[in-house]
Amino acid sequence: MKKISELTDYYYSDIYPYISSLEKQRKKALFRVKIYIFLFIFLGIAIFFVGYFGGLSYNNFTFVFWIVGISLIIYSFLYKMTVGKYKENFKDEIIQKIVSFLEPSLSYDKDAHILKEEFIWSDLFQKKIDKFEGNDLVEGKIGDTSIRFSDIHAQYKTTYKTKINWHTIFKGQFFIADLNKEFNGKMVVLPDNTEKLLGSIGTFLQKQNFGREKLIKLDNPEFEKEFVVYASDEINSRYILTHSMMQNILNFKKRSKKEIYISFRNSKIFVAISSKDIFEPNLFKPLNDFDMIKEYYESFVLVVSIVDELKLNRRIWSKK
Repeated sequence: MKKISELTDYYYSDIYPYISSLEKQRKKALFRVKIYIFLFIFLGIAIFFVGYFGGLSYNNFTFVFWIVGISLIIYSFLYKMTVGKYKENFKDEIIQKIVSFLEPSLSYDKDAHILKEEFIWSDLFQKKIDKFEGNDLVEGKIGDTSIRFSDIHAQYKTTYKTKINWHTIFKGQFFIADLNKEFNGKMVVLPDNTEKLLGSIGTFLQKQNFGREKLIKLDNPEFEKEFVVYASDEINSRYILTHSMMQNILNFKKRSKKEIYISFRNSKIFVAISSKDIFEPNLFKPLNDFDMIKEYYESFVLVVSIVDELKLNRRIWSKK
């Protein structure tokens, strides 16, 4: 990976010349958003006083719900219109350059994302998906390993009477790489929240997870404390999930400080990292600050470093 000193030089030579124009766009968009916020606050106060002095009963929650709901929809629409162009220019001028700087062989498409079918195929999340969105696809090769990743937001809905509620299944970066080894079967490595909370009872409940393959118990106490493993073939899974691989996964979790999910299937490794969108611009943060560029760079490096952290380029993983 490139050093921070190299990034500093690249920032002033290739990124900084575009900052001034983008900063003007950011300030203009921010000013408009503040106006929208002020207008909606003023509108809310006006509706309150009109209702109060007009004798409107505020026990009528349906009325309040519709006013708030419509206001939020209008604000969301205006916000997207105002910020949309700035976001596009930011990604074209800043994010594209950061990706190219880190690894010229990688390509970046702000509008593309990992396919829903790939997400489902990983078998990391078994909840039925009702809405699937994403952006910021990065793909190419790191060494001899082909990789693809993007931001993903998968959701399911529940309905109560006429009200629809949306719930997040997963939001973060979804990473796919070539394992460089033939692997027949399926194995998933999930955060072990059940056993952490319930101890031996949690272990019993894990075994009753009928939607998963066989529960695999490993002889690495630290790994067992953090993760639960399900696999279709125990011998095959232990061949993949060696002591070295378990330690590499633990190291990556500690470094990322994120909730991570991993599966191995048909010579592919899938890694889901729960996180915010790493390439979205912060409208409230000035662009002419190197720390801001550094933050985007480090978030990007974190995902790409999966290849090095899990030693995916090592020859031991080569296919026959």
